[in-house]
Amino acid sequence: MHVTSLQFKRAKREIFSDLTFSIEAGQFISLIGPNGTGKSTLLKLLAGILKMDSGEISLYNQNIALLKPREIAKQITYMPQTTHLETNFTVMQVVQMGRYPHKSRFSNWDENDTSAVQYAMNLTGILHLKDRFVPSLSGGERQLVYLAKTIAQDTPILLLDEPTSDLDIHHQVIVQNIIKTLVENGKTVIAAIHD
Repeated sequence: MHVTSLQFKRAKREIFSDLTFSIEAGQFISLIGPNGTGKSTLLKLLAGILKMDSGEISLYNQNIALLKPREIAKQITYMPQTTHLETNFTVMQVVQMGRYPHKSRFSNWDENDTSAVQYAMNLTGILHLKDRFVPSLSGGERQLVYLAKTIAQDTPILLLDEPTSDLDIHHQVIVQNIIKTLVENGKTVIAAIHD
């Protein structure tokens, strides 16, 4: 991923001016800094959620501004800082949602989908929760479910916005170990993180 001369303003406040950097595959990059400095904004720009004022973000020599959201979602997964599902989806259903970018409107669930979901749930240690409804889970368990959904999307790049925020130390260590495993397996992880 290459970022060239990125500029972004919110209202009249300049968040980024002439930001340029490259990220190689298989790296773990941590975005650090005080609240309000643009960490979450940068992740949303990299994911194509926000549109930059000028500059270019290229992914495999393609400008992401020219890609459709589904094409980006096959290469980049974005996990927001807070995710709330108030409706009663089971853990399995939420993790399966990570496969949507890989499915066309009428395509059937296949072996790749099953394998990706199984891997994500095993890696995060939530397989035993698969039939539980997400609103009934603890905060730490929910965070693991959303991380499993992110992993099930099976993209080479994962953007994680404060994946350990509001977690007890036990769940923080679990999430950090999962991130380490993902990077060791060749994933590129860019995370806004305070730890």
